[in-house]
Amino acid sequence: MPDLPPQNAPPFLSAPGGGEGKHEGRLLANLMHFARALRAAGLQVLATAVDGETSLDDAGQLLGKPTAWLFGPESRGLSAEIADSADHRVRIPMSGGAESLNVASAAAICLYQSARALGRSR
Repeated sequence: MPDLPPQNAPPFLSAPGGGEGKHEGRLLANLMHFARALRAAGLQVLATAVDGETSLDDAGQLLGKPTAWLFGPESRGLSAEIADSADHRVRIPMSGGAESLNVASAAAICLYQSARALGRSR
C-alpha cells in the first residue's frame, strides 16, 4: 500500500468554499505527496485545464491506463502549480463559447471517457 498523507492532513483534492488559496502551500505539499503515492501504485495523474495540451477527444491512448484525475473549481480551475504536478493536462472540448463546467459535470465526463478507454484496452 502506498504511503498516503496522514488522516489529519488538510484536504488535498478539494477545498470547500473556495478556500484553496488560504492553505495553498499545505494543499500543494499534500497533493504532491499524494500524486507520488498514486504513481507508486501504478496510476497516472491527469489534471483538467482549459489550456490543457491534450483534448479529451484525443486522449484515448492516455486513458487506456489506470488514472487518477484532478479537478478544480468551476470559477478558477486548478492552480498552475497543482495542474503542473500532473503527468498531463487535459482539456474538455466545449462548443458555444463555454469555458468551464461545474466539477461534477467535468468529473462525470472524464471518468466516463476513462472507463470507456479502459474497457477497450482489455
